[in-house]
Amino acid sequence: MPTIVKLAVLAAVLYFGYTQLLPRLRETGDRTESTLNSLGEDGGNCLGLADQASETFGGGMRDFSRPPIDEGAWDSFASRVYDRISEAQDACSCALASCQRAGDALAALSGMVSDFDSAVRGGTPPLNAARAQEEVNSLLNEARSLARQGN
Repeated sequence: MPTIVKLAVLAAVLYFGYTQLLPRLRETGDRTESTLNSLGEDGGNCLGLADQASETFGGGMRDFSRPPIDEGAWDSFASRVYDRISEAQDACSCALASCQRAGDALAALSGMVSDFDSAVRGGTPPLNAARAQEEVNSLLNEARSLARQGN
């Protein structure tokens, strides 16, 4: 991968980590497990699993913040994130609005992982990484709010 692309990926990942992941990690400690997982009878563990998928991605990105990026390690990490997303999507198949909103967040997260995967494999860096993470966070927050309302 040319040096300029590696530097661009590094800059995007560092910006993403500083603006999105650090505040999210701080926020995570303030949440209670019951809030994360309470979606009622039909929602099961949808929101908790969606949060875990997002946190798995966010928590692992620091390992890929500096070039060179080990493609084998990236493949393993991306596979783990996709597995978490799939598990959460299965749990979020209920008809509740909170499940649907969490499903939207998971779709956005999957797109973000795909964008980073393209960047790691020599494509262009994900220019809107921060915006994409904001969208995921916003959708998960909406799902939490809907769950608290019983939707």
